[in-house]
Amino acid sequence: MQFFFCIAVGVVFIAHAAIGQRAQTVDTRFGTGPSGQCHIGTSAPFGLTNAAVFRFKDELDRTLGITLLNIQGTGCNQGAMGHCMVRGLRISDPRFGAVRSVPFTTIHAKADLLSLTYDGILHDATATRYSVIHRLTRIPPGGEVVLDLGTGYTSAETVDIVERTDSSVAFSMSIGSFCGHQRYRRIYCVATFQGGAALRIADDTSIRSSVPLSGRGFLVTSVPTADTIQVRITMSLTSLQNARINDSVTVAGRSFDDLRQQTLADWNSMFERYSVASTASPERKALWYSALYRAMQHPSLAEDVSGDHVRYSSSVVDRDTTYERTIGHDIWGFFQTNLGFFSMFQQDMWKNICRTLVEMSVEHNDTPQFDYLGVQKYIMGGDPFPFIAADAILNGTMDKEQARRLLPILEHTSRRTTDVRTFGWLMEELGYIPMDRPDGDQRIYNSVANTIEYATADAANALFAEALEEYVLADAFRQRAARIWNVFDSESGWFRERRRNGDTVPGLDPDSYNGDIGPNSGGPGFKEGSAREFLFWPQQLRHHLVSRLGGWDAYAKKIDPLFINPRRPYIVHNQIQMHLPFQYLYIPDSAHVAHRLIRQIAEEQFPNVTKDLPGNDDLGSTALYGVFVMMGLYPTTAFDGTWLVTAPLFDSIRIVRKQYDTLDIIRSGIEGPYVAAVFVDGRQVATTHIDDHVLRSARIVQIVTSDVAVPQRTRWNRGDVRAQWDPQGVTIEVADDRRTSPLEVRIENAQRTAQLAVDTIHDGERSIRFSNMDTVVRFTIRDLDDPAARIAAVRYSASRGNTIVSVPITPIPAREYVVLADINGEFPSRVEFTDVLGRSTVLTNQTMSTMSIASLHPGVYFVRLDYPLGQTMQTRILVVH
Repeated sequence: MQFFFCIAVGVVFIAHAAIGQRAQTVDTRFGTGPSGQCHIGTSAPFGLTNAAVFRFKDELDRTLGITLLNIQGTGCNQGAMGHCMVRGLRISDPRFGAVRSVPFTTIHAKADLLSLTYDGILHDATATRYSVIHRLTRIPPGGEVVLDLGTGYTSAETVDIVERTDSSVAFSMSIGSFCGHQRYRRIYCVATFQGGAALRIADDTSIRSSVPLSGRGFLVTSVPTADTIQVRITMSLTSLQNARINDSVTVAGRSFDDLRQQTLADWNSMFERYSVASTASPERKALWYSALYRAMQHPSLAEDVSGDHVRYSSSVVDRDTTYERTIGHDIWGFFQTNLGFFSMFQQDMWKNICRTLVEMSVEHNDTPQFDYLGVQKYIMGGDPFPFIAADAILNGTMDKEQARRLLPILEHTSRRTTDVRTFGWLMEELGYIPMDRPDGDQRIYNSVANTIEYATADAANALFAEALEEYVLADAFRQRAARIWNVFDSESGWFRERRRNGDTVPGLDPDSYNGDIGPNSGGPGFKEGSAREFLFWPQQLRHHLVSRLGGWDAYAKKIDPLFINPRRPYIVHNQIQMHLPFQYLYIPDSAHVAHRLIRQIAEEQFPNVTKDLPGNDDLGSTALYGVFVMMGLYPTTAFDGTWLVTAPLFDSIRIVRKQYDTLDIIRSGIEGPYVAAVFVDGRQVATTHIDDHVLRSARIVQIVTSDVAVPQRTRWNRGDVRAQWDPQGVTIEVADDRRTSPLEVRIENAQRTAQLAVDTIHDGERSIRFSNMDTVVRFTIRDLDDPAARIAAVRYSASRGNTIVSVPITPIPAREYVVLADINGEFPSRVEFTDVLGRSTVLTNQTMSTMSIASLHPGVYFVRLDYPLGQTMQTRILVVH
């Protein structure tokens, strides 16, 4: 079939920022306050190492030095793990530096360079995937450069110096204590000093006893002969030999500036995949790329250049070059936001992550829950891994061969007590986790939250088994998932604590945050969230919960106080709160509430790079939440399989998922927080959501925005009302015929001062058509039994005489050629097509009435038509071959 499009009228030109400037907009101070728990530093995308300021948690403006290894946003530390840090001291006594932190001034905090001054010494640092390179200048006479091994927030258990020369030292450390969990991993490092130095070793027993951070290592001290010295530390998780190989292959023989430029190029290459329109403000672009920078710190690379890596929670080394091994999977934060982002937009990395998680499960015979350096930590309760597994097999990232290796592990993890499912045997015995222990009166922490999480994980396991056509097992998982209702109190409408004898614990305050562990730890029986917040967490139960509560109005009354509670203003302070404002997209006629809340979150909780993140970043998850609210798309779990739609903050966003696979998100209409219409590749879809499989193949998503709150129907209520435009008129269509009352269609002018046409769709009818509209109009749909106005199409425009006005909606797709508009019988003498990056693609200076577009790649193009008498027309077309 051939599509014809009469090119008529104007468009806003959209260009994207120059590629080389994107990484320079990053500010690594973003998220480094007490809430975000991130580090000021520099790193390569998904690198094993990070150069970062090691700061005291309660003294954010003071430092001991610049560290080698960091993990961000986990709540237990300020983002810098320590272990191994470089310090420049003004006096020769090493004990002075070991026990004293000093104020620092940040000069430069970008993706490729960390530059700061403390004790009068200028510190410049950059990082590659395996190395941290630290240059110190203006070292005063008598000063020293100290490589401090083992001191940090989580200190090293043992430090072994294996070999040293006048300019290098090779050592290994056993590290990994984290949040009180004593599971260690040995790391191997080679440190090289340049600039003139005499190394000496200090057996630092006396200092070790006085260091407030429990350092357990040696001090390697370099006395410089010049005022500038450089220290390069290259790392491996497998062996010193591989650390040396990593060093020789990736960094040796290259200058500091060369390595910095390489890191800058790596980030620019990454950010080239996520470009925003040049019309965006510098502050908003800086926030966009700084948030992406945070998101791409983890998972970290966990293999050497040879492909060697260590098995999960063991010391056995394997070699596999068929994928890149990763570590640092905070599964709790990961499945809320990182999963959707990597699965849809960073698919090459997502395949590595999925393969790694499968191999970890097989190697450990248990599903990962939280790993640090490839060692299981079990910091959180619950069982979040099945969400990732279900999503991976449903979207095709995980093949069935991998999935079958994983299935028995998922099954036995769900049926027994493991470190992943603490008190799992009580879940088996009682059908829920009670609040009282069998061996005494001591409370079981997070009993309701863990019951909800275990049952919801089993619902995800059911999806996983069903995808493998294991229907009997899938049914068994669903029966296990139904145990969630054992902690639901139908009388009050809340999930509540229960004792072992089945009694409900009285006195529930659904908004309390003072529970099992202490103030602000989560309500009694819950963690990091209140009973009200956890009510909406199991997303597979939404429709069942609506029924049990008595309908959507009751559902809305339960969630409304979260956003009007003066005791606790809504903040995205952890994963449990992230999806809550989006629930209004499911509640009938309440989508506009979600639109307003999301815009408020974007402007108040993610305003600029200098403001801290609203909650723990947890390895990029909160930063990615900011990316999603700026993008206008938010991922749901595998239970829904959709992306929820809100108003983007940019005119356009281009995402390169992989070669020749791009997605353009284009905002049009009247700028505002409300969504009035959504088009995918020129086809109008629901205003609230886009199915995951549709978005995966989409090339162009156009979100038409408005400054007017528009209550909209959703697919979870009655059918949509759609407006379709063509050169002859407009058709208003009712999406289904379940309507019981007539539908009034009213066409008003743009200023809403005059009614141009009105008609009614009666019972049984599906559409009504208005033809020959020749002025600017706004369509308003109004139910006779509902006074709320509904905008079906933001604006329809056409030309009257020689007056040209804009058409800011996606036109009918063009396949082979387009028909060019005439003005008083004159056809254009010059036609120019420009792509969304501002590149001129097709240019002709011939007078013509039609034009072939067969040579254009699919996508959106901006078209300029110049006419013989000086008139100009501009429009936008969608090319679909």
